[in-house]
Amino acid sequence: MFIFIFACTQAGDIVDGDSADSAVADTAEAGEPTAEPEQPVMDTGEWPERPWPVVGSGSWHSCAVDQEEQTHCWGRSLEGQTLPPEDVSFRQLVGGRTFSCGLAFDSQIHCWGEHPEPIPTERFRSIAAGNGFVCGIREDRSLSCFGDDSFGILSPPEGSFQQLDAGESHACALSSVSQVSCWGKNTQGQCESPDGVFEKVTAGFFHSCALSGGDVSCWGENHDGSLDIPNITAMALWTGNYHSCILNPADQALCWGGESYDLSGGLIGDKFLSLALGGFHTCGITVEGELRCYGDNVQGQLDYPGATSDEAESSPENDE
Repeated sequence: MFIFIFACTQAGDIVDGDSADSAVADTAEAGEPTAEPEQPVMDTGEWPERPWPVVGSGSWHSCAVDQEEQTHCWGRSLEGQTLPPEDVSFRQLVGGRTFSCGLAFDSQIHCWGEHPEPIPTERFRSIAAGNGFVCGIREDRSLSCFGDDSFGILSPPEGSFQQLDAGESHACALSSVSQVSCWGKNTQGQCESPDGVFEKVTAGFFHSCALSGGDVSCWGENHDGSLDIPNITAMALWTGNYHSCILNPADQALCWGGESYDLSGGLIGDKFLSLALGGFHTCGITVEGELRCYGDNVQGQLDYPGATSDEAESSPENDE
């Protein structure tokens, strides 16, 4: 049995587990040394029994973890972002422009490539990567960020949070009472989040989106159709640079935005458990546990393990 701190929902999102607090016995006699308390373990289930349990994407690359807990990365590697450590197993993967980071089973952050510094040594529940920064939800549910402090990104809001996502130079988080807060670059209104109660928030390059009761709301700049939300019922939501995707009640992926890279429309022929959106590509784990990727392949973003040459050649490319 593998003990994780977070479990995958049907849509593949990471959700919090319950903390099992450890306590030191209070019956020790005066002067008797007491044992150090153990770190709490948050048990949310077993490692999923499918070929690819975890996937995450950066601007021009993606990474995934296989059933043997080995991490594989593909796409742009000029900065080392596709060269993960071989001796660490990850339960979450995220990517920025020139780096990748993973959250290990001990809840420590590890990064590779040209990544932000300094990497904190405390434990995290989940993490998200932007252009040159990483933010995460600490064990006490507070937010912490490290890396490039442009636009005040390293000064997240205070409070208790359950989920977060990072865009190019801004980030958004969902509080413990399901309200959205965004911070960082706001030149296109990407941080002007609506009032209301939401289930998930996502962040793109110049826009952000949120999910509530099957409905999707997006705000910011409508670059490349990123705010042109179709008439859909959404069970899950993800956002890339200029495109977003949802899973409908039939587990089909439907996307909009990214029109210059032909990223809108449906991902035909497969049903998905989860998706990971990069800058100009989308990867996902099907209900059978297999990897699929679609979109721009100019940096090898579609050369995932098991991809056929026909799949890569048939996908649109764009050099811009």
